[in-house]
Amino acid sequence: LDIIETLLHFSTPDFIHKTTRIETMCNLILDLLTGRDFVAIQTGLNMVISLSEKLYQVYHIPFVREGIIEEVKKLTTSHHLNELDNCGKAPKRIYKFNRYIPISNWRSSLERPHHSKSS
Repeated sequence: LDIIETLLHFSTPDFIHKTTRIETMCNLILDLLTGRDFVAIQTGLNMVISLSEKLYQVYHIPFVREGIIEEVKKLTTSHHLNELDNCGKAPKRIYKFNRYIPISNWRSSLERPHHSKSS
């Protein structure tokens, strides 16, 4: 999973679009987000953000249709974070590629369109 996450982060939008299948990525991400392992959830969130930033026009509709956006919204509510914290340690911010991102920023990142050169 770390390799996939890193490739998504550092690859160009054109490369991602040519080498990934939307359905496969959505299924993988949804599985990660709905699990109880916080590391997997963090990886899923990072993948959603990378794909939203680089290929918003390509992935936004499938993310909505497959329930990924709804899952991210659930994860960003304090109630759900408290539930995660009861079964393990759920940090209030997530480390992503040498920087910490507050949990509250995940939701706002998905709700605003990102401009991408590849569609």
